[in-house]
Amino acid sequence: KFMHCGFVAMEPQTGHVKAWVGDIDFKSWKYDKVTAMRQPGSTFKLFVYAEAMNQGLTPCDRRTDEYFAMRVYDKTKGMEVTWAPTNANGYFTGDAMPLKAAFAQSVNSIAVRLGQEVGIANVAKTANDMGIKSKLDATPALALGASDVCLLELVNAYATVADNGRVHEPVLVTRILDRDGNEIYMAPQDSRQAIPERSAFLMQQMLM
Repeated sequence: KFMHCGFVAMEPQTGHVKAWVGDIDFKSWKYDKVTAMRQPGSTFKLFVYAEAMNQGLTPCDRRTDEYFAMRVYDKTKGMEVTWAPTNANGYFTGDAMPLKAAFAQSVNSIAVRLGQEVGIANVAKTANDMGIKSKLDATPALALGASDVCLLELVNAYATVADNGRVHEPVLVTRILDRDGNEIYMAPQDSRQAIPERSAFLMQQMLM
């Protein structure tokens, strides 16, 4: 058995990629998990809460951890079904929890309900604005990371929070010189404000 992994380290203020580990080694396993498409799971909840901050909520606002169900369209069955999100621990506390605590404890019921409250299409747009380039399926399950993304764009999107809401393109090569020392390529240093500084600041508090 092998333990496979992918790893990316990025400088938030520039987008410079400092480390990229695709797997154990290229000789034995030629599958780059940095660019491979995978379901991000609960790491995607960052964008649900970021959109909540965009809409004026704060880490101190409370939502209740409780059972609820909704009707959703199942593409494989071609019909509407009842979907009820569950928590990883298998139960609901019934507590009105601060969003900071719900995020820290990765409470699924609150994340899904919050996604519906702020609009799941808005969550998808915020994720795209922050650096997720993969196509996102704007269904209720998106709040739990049901759409595939790659590690590189996920790390870049998280770096947006660290850089006060500004997003950069990942930079692998900063510049190229020819054999005479002439510069023939310089990486662009453009960035843009993806989410308001207020939202980024509050999300930094959520992540602490």
